[in-house]
Amino acid sequence: MPRVKQPKVPAKKVKLELFSLHGHVGNQPADYVRLFRALAAANPKSRTDMSRERVDAIPVFREENGKFFFTGSAEATFLVLDLEASTEEERGLERGKVVVRKTLGVIDSARREAVIQFVHHGLRAHHIAQLLEKFARALYPDFSELSLEFTPVPGASFLQELEEFNRIQSASVRIARPNYDWEEYGQTLETLGQDSGARNLEVAAVANRNSTLSKQSG
Repeated sequence: MPRVKQPKVPAKKVKLELFSLHGHVGNQPADYVRLFRALAAANPKSRTDMSRERVDAIPVFREENGKFFFTGSAEATFLVLDLEASTEEERGLERGKVVVRKTLGVIDSARREAVIQFVHHGLRAHHIAQLLEKFARALYPDFSELSLEFTPVPGASFLQELEEFNRIQSASVRIARPNYDWEEYGQTLETLGQDSGARNLEVAAVANRNSTLSKQSG
């Protein structure tokens, strides 16, 4: 049996971000294990999205000990500086190859969480969620109505940093449809989310002039 090529672990310090998974197929919560196993079994070529502007791909997506490890690749510019002529030149590779920036990530389907490397100008979490959703919809009829969101999980320092503000005049939040649907957010948002069939809701609060929003409630 051929050995599975392992993605290289970055040697330099990297920034990792934590996200919660929110997925639905129509009106039902997504079966994450079934979804991600299907994506892992797909031909890697089918996990490539090509447009006129760029190429994005999830070339590696594999299961190990109940978790799903992946790499995301975003096309990057290959720019060469000619030191003698002081000119810049975009270079291409041979046909069928492109220069990319790589992003590493792991999904824990049991915890419904994903840890994704932050890569400047690389694939970000929302891009990866969009790609996985698009691939699953295209490849598998059972997931043709899939919606998938990765939403940021606030760090431990979030409330501490919030307390450092003397005044907060406005605040807004984008809320993803929860795994067990909108009733998690109380009657008002449940009614709005369910009746409208919303995928996301956005809520904004603005304080009176020369006043501040409460940091303890609301």
